[in-house]
Amino acid sequence: MTDLTTQNYGSPLLSIPPQCLFELAAEIEETGTIAKRWGIPEKELKALMNSPSIRHQLESKRAELKNSGATFRMKAEILAEEVMLDVYKQALEDDAPRGFKLEVAKWLTKIADREPKPSSMAPGTGFTLQINIPATDVSSAQTIDVTPTHTPQPEYDSQPILELPEWLREKAASMAEELGADDQQFDGKDTKW
Repeated sequence: MTDLTTQNYGSPLLSIPPQCLFELAAEIEETGTIAKRWGIPEKELKALMNSPSIRHQLESKRAELKNSGATFRMKAEILAEEVMLDVYKQALEDDAPRGFKLEVAKWLTKIADREPKPSSMAPGTGFTLQINIPATDVSSAQTIDVTPTHTPQPEYDSQPILELPEWLREKAASMAEELGADDQQFDGKDTKW
């Protein structure tokens, strides 16, 4: 291992790789874990982190990561990966409810970015037809718009579908009187439905 504190690079910042500084600023792992990964003795890395220029760089990077939400997203990604295998194992169990299995499948499809993408043309927007007929004279070429200005509505027969028989009209009128339907004003004449 290299003794970074004794190397003369002109600045302690040049002694630590930028990615290592990023990992230290993110504070997702312990300093010892990061030092081991980069092959830097932990004692030396901590000594370098106490230098004013590196401390300033780490504080600046931490503020940047926090303000942009990057630290939160990184931690969420790590937690999601840890949970993902657990959830997948639970979904594979024989006694797992089918609804749970379906939700896990949807979730995994979503995080794998395998969901169907919406098409550029929404359904029901119709279609466009363009016919090009070559003109003998280029100046006489024209475009004709055949887009319908309105959609014709079907016409319905205004005749009643069913006319009530006389006995039913009388029965309805007598029931209305019994109920005291003063506000409805049912007189048995409105018999067409």
